[in-house]
Amino acid sequence: MATNYFPLVANSTANTINELPAGDNLNLAGSNIVNATNITANSTVTSTTAHVLGVATIDGSTTFNIPPSINYLVVAGGGGGGSGAGGTNNGGGGGAGGLLTGTASISVGTLSITVGAGGVTDTNGSNSFITGAVASSVTSIGGGCGGGKDSPPLAGASGGSGGGGGPNGPTAGGAGTVGQGNNGAAGNPNSPFQGGGGGGASAAGNTATGNGGAGTSSSITGSAVTYAGGG
Repeated sequence: MATNYFPLVANSTANTINELPAGDNLNLAGSNIVNATNITANSTVTSTTAHVLGVATIDGSTTFNIPPSINYLVVAGGGGGGSGAGGTNNGGGGGAGGLLTGTASISVGTLSITVGAGGVTDTNGSNSFITGAVASSVTSIGGGCGGGKDSPPLAGASGGSGGGGGPNGPTAGGAGTVGQGNNGAAGNPNSPFQGGGGGGASAAGNTATGNGGAGTSSSITGSAVTYAGGG
């Protein structure tokens, strides 16, 4: 019996890995193909979000020739800003969600991807995960929220990157998670008395300006994009 090869495609919108339907063939021009051999292309399948991950062999049973590892970039949800009056006396900036990059070994099975949501005012962001058919699970920590304009003002919360301290400081910025982000800045005790900036993936927040810390640039998608900047 002849062996037919069906590419597996990753749908980044639905966070699923799907087998390309029988009868459809893949246009190899410009595609990102990893460890995929013996593919015959006769017609075009167009997708702006699909990347070929491996080949499914269909010959009476289904087996999967998947790549032994994946490169990943995982960012958690950013922290919400601290409550405040706006202008001067604004709350601290939210910390960026933790950022992790690396290579993970994978096996046959279900690879689950959870994308953490950003936090609302005075609330930390949610964690992001890669779990399932991966040798070691990946957990990126949600960003810490900024400190609010209470009496006394509140410190920034810890997280992937820490939130900035509340206004009319000195109020401490939240601590970032080692390897994922940086600390939030303390609130400014001097005019204009604003909250501190949230930490980013590459730098801590700033007290004097209230700016968030810088994010990190990555070309994992094929183009340089900056991820996980602080608020």
